[in-house]
Amino acid sequence: MTAGTGKKQGRNAARDGAPGRVTVLGLADTSDLTAPTRTLIGEARIVAGPRRLLESVAGVMSGEAASIPLSGSLTRWLGDLAKAAATGEPVLVLADGDPNYFGLGARVKAALPGRHIVLRPAVTTVQKAFALLGSTWAGAEVQSLHGRKDWKPFWAAVFRAGQAGGTGKVAVYTDKENSPRCIASRMLERGQTNWDVHVFEDLGTERQSVWMGSLAPAAEMDFSELNLTVLSQTSAPSFLTLGSPEDAFEHTAGMITKSEVRVTALGLLELRGSETLWDLGCGSGSLSLEAGLLLPHGRICAVELDRQRAAQARNNRAKFGVAHLDILEGDALDLLPGLPKPDRVFVGGGGPRLEAILREALGLVSPGGVVVVAVVRLDSLDSAINAMTAAGIQPSVTQILAARGEPLSGSLYLKPTNPVFLVKARVPGKKGAKAPAKA
Repeated sequence: MTAGTGKKQGRNAARDGAPGRVTVLGLADTSDLTAPTRTLIGEARIVAGPRRLLESVAGVMSGEAASIPLSGSLTRWLGDLAKAAATGEPVLVLADGDPNYFGLGARVKAALPGRHIVLRPAVTTVQKAFALLGSTWAGAEVQSLHGRKDWKPFWAAVFRAGQAGGTGKVAVYTDKENSPRCIASRMLERGQTNWDVHVFEDLGTERQSVWMGSLAPAAEMDFSELNLTVLSQTSAPSFLTLGSPEDAFEHTAGMITKSEVRVTALGLLELRGSETLWDLGCGSGSLSLEAGLLLPHGRICAVELDRQRAAQARNNRAKFGVAHLDILEGDALDLLPGLPKPDRVFVGGGGPRLEAILREALGLVSPGGVVVVAVVRLDSLDSAINAMTAAGIQPSVTQILAARGEPLSGSLYLKPTNPVFLVKARVPGKKGAKAPAKA
């Protein structure tokens, strides 16, 4: 707090049991029930939290205390909590570990605007798990799949942990649906086989146990719903950099975006760390893979119609460990409406349907987004320009003319590559801006 801008709070002003006060108390296990904590629980008249935690302190709670168990809908429970806080009675909320660390803290604060929230954290499950491993968790990636449908942050965390400079450690809060079994299965589907699994079940209880093994058996096993899963990398993926040579990727001869074009296209796309990129007609996935380096917190959705090239893209994803690359095999026009909204779009194929694909992409990209098309044929260049101008966008065109040194009579000569046109369109509007009302 800046000097002179606030009031100094004394100890009595911040008492957890003050009228109207809401205290969020973190509990890791029954060892956290110190004398002051027991007093706090015993004096509470309204206690809310997961049923498991309520049961663990039942012997400490006052017989006059009302409980609000969390089971089923979190939204409904938060509504009940808000009604209880509105009575003016002090409310105690029980939470796992540190409520501010992938816990209930933020949700409780958002549900009770204007209320003074006191947070009393305990040791997190992640800390306990790494202590049992005898391993530091400094720099480890930590993500929560608990109650979440979007796996984007998880896949990006696996990528960051697995690349050069990463710790090779990912801790994951799970739930009944997003279980260790599900995580292991989905890791295997993406070819991320160079990881081991540690499942910490029922930590802090009499049933506490730790399972360690590889992904394949974990994908066939059931675990306690109360668990934390830690992924540990067993070997590093192949090194990936911007402008990697074509022979670094599995591909059909000649059917790959050349490194000079890749680097220029990635620059024109203006990628930012947490955005979503579509790569339409991804071929072997070379541009998508390198885009992953520029989107360490983002998502890449690559679409390829040809079965062989889609398989090559999946093999390359496994080789380089780019876990946050989604590869979809099929017709782009069929798949695009079901993909997450893009911030950037690269089109590396399309043939006679290029204009139709561009019309669809330009209509779906976020305001202020960028679309870049790579074409070789002049009729495709016309198609790209026509689609962009029809959408009211003035495109820019860049021609890539590259030549590479090749041996000749004991020296070198410059052998030109095929010229490629990169057509760029910036969609009007700023990201997050509201669309104008329709007349």
